[in-house]
Amino acid sequence: MFITTLDDPPPPGAVTLLRFELHETSQMLLIPAEITWMQGEVTAPSVITGIGVKFLDVNPEEAALIGSIEDRLLEGISLSPDSS
Repeated sequence: MFITTLDDPPPPGAVTLLRFELHETSQMLLIPAEITWMQGEVTAPSVITGIGVKFLDVNPEEAALIGSIEDRLLEGISLSPDSS
């Protein structure tokens, strides 16, 4: 998963704890993830700065919840120039 960052993110190889808040259910997920790659630099405002993460120790229920979050974020986003 790619996550945009505003601050200086941890370097690739670092393990961090990600928090996902599900507002509809008041549920919070805390999932460990490894930083696998970085994009952009904080000093270049025209580039989206962020990190690629690999989730660690995710159970099937958490994976389904993360998938539903991704689906909601992607709703309405056109992935091809010909889509309307």
